[in-house]
Amino acid sequence: MTAIITRTGKGSPISQAENDSNLDSLCSINEAQTGTSYTVNADDQNNVIEFSNVSAITVTLSLISTLLSGIDTSDFKLAIKNVGAGIVTVTPTTNTFDDGDLTKTLSQYEWITIQTDSTETKWNVVESSNSIKVNGLNANQFLRSDANDSATGDLTLSGSVTLSGGADMTAGLSISGAAIISTATELNYLDGSTSGTALTTGDEGSGNGMDADTVDGSHAADLLARANHTGTQTLSTISDVTASAAELNDLAGNAVDASDFTKLSQVTASAAELNLLTGITTNDLNFRGALVFLDANQSILDATSTDINFDQESYDTSSIHDNIVNNERLTVPSGVTKVRLSARCAFQTSSANLEIWISKNGSISYTGMSSNSWTNSVGILGGNAKTFNSPVLTVIAGDYFSLTVRHDAGFAINVTGEATGYLTWLSMAVIE
Repeated sequence: MTAIITRTGKGSPISQAENDSNLDSLCSINEAQTGTSYTVNADDQNNVIEFSNVSAITVTLSLISTLLSGIDTSDFKLAIKNVGAGIVTVTPTTNTFDDGDLTKTLSQYEWITIQTDSTETKWNVVESSNSIKVNGLNANQFLRSDANDSATGDLTLSGSVTLSGGADMTAGLSISGAAIISTATELNYLDGSTSGTALTTGDEGSGNGMDADTVDGSHAADLLARANHTGTQTLSTISDVTASAAELNDLAGNAVDASDFTKLSQVTASAAELNLLTGITTNDLNFRGALVFLDANQSILDATSTDINFDQESYDTSSIHDNIVNNERLTVPSGVTKVRLSARCAFQTSSANLEIWISKNGSISYTGMSSNSWTNSVGILGGNAKTFNSPVLTVIAGDYFSLTVRHDAGFAINVTGEATGYLTWLSMAVIE
């Protein structure tokens, strides 16, 4: 198509041939194209370009400013249709379509009419075989009434709304995300009734006056009945546990009868929790104490009170002794108030006055202090060793006891140690 020729533009009257050319340009000449690519130019003004090819076809729209410079009208318009099996893809050069699309595609027998806009920067889709706009809105901006669809943003409905799917609407209404905001009147009929009260966030929590019939199928009385409980419950969470004196005695260690525990049949209690019932602790149920011994001789100076350094342990249940640090001590552990001490000491054979005692916190001045003294004569079988026990002593955590010895042989003699620990030893037994 040639450019429109005007008298003003020519500067003289137009000829018959020029008039015929103008008529051709204004009468939508059908222009057939069979190739696989085409570039729209100024000669295509007002034409219908018909494409036909079994392969894909690329159509390029020249720059709008270039097209308008070749014609004498203020806009450029053409129609493109596809009669072949190949897909036609229409792509502007630099410019875009008014809906923001960068391309338009036409399947077989589809067509589109486009026109430049007043800003000379975009192509307006005037009409097409598959119109995508109504009043400037794309088709995907509308909700469908003939199929399932979804919407984003707020949806405002005026007037009455009829929902089908059951009287209670559960089959016909699905709500997710933000809550529905409505008045009580508008929600009265959600359950099919003719009157009622809509619930709001103000109805939540205690004191709302609502009375649910069941919770997961159980009535309130069922939830309170201990007989319906399953599993276990810690004793400290139960405020009304009662037991007879006989039952408490059983927990304390007396003979147990199956009937004694009828009130505690579903209670799992730790030893610490049983303290509430019996006053005993886990430690009371197991022996605690320490037995330490000397496995090598220790030299004792003449007339010098000396603590024995015990470097081996037969047992120690509660960190009462340390073989390295202050190994002369047996220290009372936390929570203990009563202990009993026992000791044995064997001296090297010698004629001397021998004395042994148990010191408390480095002193002999305490209630219940135990000691033993004797004179040993050389050759008397067993005359150089003694064993003795303390009474039950009242103590506090941190008190410590030592085996202290003394002699007057006139020279240093040994307290005898031995690897099996039977000669010289010290023990503590926790009573409570």
